[in-house]
Amino acid sequence: MGTPEMMTSLNPVRVWISGFITDNMWGDLAFMGLMLAAGFVLAMIVKGIVKLIERFVTTATETDLDDKILSLINQSIAQVIYIVAFYYSFDEIREHFSEIWQKIIIGLAVTTFVFLICRFLSKLFDIIMQWYIETIASKTETSIDDELAPLVERLVKIVIYVTGVAVVLNYFHVDLTGLAIGGAAVSFAVGYASQDTLSNMISGFVIMIDRPFRVGDRVKLVTSQLTGDVIRIGLRSTKILNFDNHVVIIPNSEIAKSQLINLSYPDPASRIKMDIPVAYGTDLELAKKLLVEIATGHAEVLKDPEPKAFFIEFKDSELLVTLVCRVAHYKDEFRVAEDLRLAIDRVFRDNRIEIPLPQQVVYLRGDLQDSKTPSRS
Repeated sequence: MGTPEMMTSLNPVRVWISGFITDNMWGDLAFMGLMLAAGFVLAMIVKGIVKLIERFVTTATETDLDDKILSLINQSIAQVIYIVAFYYSFDEIREHFSEIWQKIIIGLAVTTFVFLICRFLSKLFDIIMQWYIETIASKTETSIDDELAPLVERLVKIVIYVTGVAVVLNYFHVDLTGLAIGGAAVSFAVGYASQDTLSNMISGFVIMIDRPFRVGDRVKLVTSQLTGDVIRIGLRSTKILNFDNHVVIIPNSEIAKSQLINLSYPDPASRIKMDIPVAYGTDLELAKKLLVEIATGHAEVLKDPEPKAFFIEFKDSELLVTLVCRVAHYKDEFRVAEDLRLAIDRVFRDNRIEIPLPQQVVYLRGDLQDSKTPSRS
């Protein structure tokens, strides 16, 4: 912390003190006291300057971020100045202590100085992250950044204090190679044990960047056939509210690997596809016409694209006709589909169009034998 140039610049002060105090030890103690007093005065001056800046500059800004930063500087600057003043003043009287005590006292001063710097940086990052959460993260649609901010905050604090420890150990000429190897081994073990968590977190980042869905979207997972509304996108998992009003929690890694249909994007409009069986012998053109009229007559069925009916297939005991139409929002799909089914049942009965029941012809083995045996007179 000390420099030869600084020590040289303080020599006139020592000469001035020696004019009043001839004893070498008491002169050094007087110099140390003068240095500490000068440090105290300098701390008061700097705190006053910071207060002045805080009064005139921060009032012109809309946020309180600069207020909190200047307040932190005001709290920390005095402590740093005190420890620096102690370090330089002790350097002048160190010859009166044994070598061991010199190392202990200077080591404590250096350790305290590094700790104060690390604590200042840690609190500064706390203020910045708190401002980010309150002003930016709270306005985003996902909760990933809300969950990510505390994690980043902890990681940054760890890096700050680990760096501080490394600086102190380096000052005491401690070999850091063994610690680095041990740290790498611990990092590997932790990473291996938490690979599922890391996979989910990486998938959370991908979801946040790619944005295949948002909170409030209705999605369908093709593999599991789960359909529901997204209520929360987290760092490790996504919560989906299904039609049973139950929350399904799905790890983000599973979502990233699955095929997903977003029913809300790019348009919330939804298609209604309805298969209606009719009996053989039915006038298919009349059936198709009636289906289109029923769909067109519903107030919530879109006119563009217009409803259509198609004859699809000859089946064992029925003819299959399909009605296709659209509604403006997927949330109306089931209700409108029920209205259409009720209307189809009523109109088909009025027009004597039969919706057949499945039919099967069953031959009993005994009846077959009796029919093949000639009757005896």
